[in-house]
Amino acid sequence: MKLFQRSTPAITLESPDIKYPLRLIDKEIINHDTRRFRFALPSPQHVLGLPVGPNGLLVYQGKGKFAIRPDKKSNPVIKTVKSVGMIAGGTGITPMLQVIRAIMKDPDDHTVCHLLFANQTEKDILLRPELEELRNEHSARFKLWFTVDKAPEVWDYSEGFVNEEMIRDHLPPPEEEPLVLMCGPPPMIQYACLPNLDRVGHPKERLFTF
Repeated sequence: MKLFQRSTPAITLESPDIKYPLRLIDKEIINHDTRRFRFALPSPQHVLGLPVGPNGLLVYQGKGKFAIRPDKKSNPVIKTVKSVGMIAGGTGITPMLQVIRAIMKDPDDHTVCHLLFANQTEKDILLRPELEELRNEHSARFKLWFTVDKAPEVWDYSEGFVNEEMIRDHLPPPEEEPLVLMCGPPPMIQYACLPNLDRVGHPKERLFTF
C-alpha cells in the first residue's frame, strides 16, 4: 500500500526584503476614491504566506488567541479572549476584515466580533456589502454598527464621531475582558477612541492600535 503525503504549499511572500512581481488580474471600483486590485499568485500550488494580522505585531492564531508584540524585536505576548471589539475609520477596515474573516470561516471558533465602523458619509463605507453578508451569515458571532459624520435622511445607524455612548452600546463591555482593536486616522484614535474607551473602563493593556 502506498502512502501519499500532502505536499506543502509554496509560499509566495517568503521575505519582507524581496520585491515579488505579481500579475494584476482584476481592478474593482469600491467607491468614489477607493479601488481594489487583485493579483494572481505564481501558480495554483502557491499560497500568499502572510499571517492573519497586517504588520506582524498582532497575529490571530485562532480560537480567540492573539500573539501581540510591542515591536518586531520583542517576543509575542499571548492573549486569549472570548470577544473582540473593533473600531475602524475609513480604510482602517482592512486589518479588521482580515481578522473577522479568519474567525468567521472557522465554525469551531466561537470568538464574537463587535465592529464599530466610522466614515464621513454613507457612500464612503468601504466593503459594506461584504460586511453585511458576514453579519447575516454569522449573526451570533459578528455584530456590526456604522456611524457617519453626515447621515442621510433615512439612516438606521449612528451619526457623528465615535463617542462614549457608541462604545458602550456596540462594543463588548470591559467585564468580558475583550481585546479592543483600532485602526483609522490618528486624530480619531487619539481624540475619539482612546479617551472614550478609558471612560468606559477598557484598560490600556487590552487595547491595540494598528
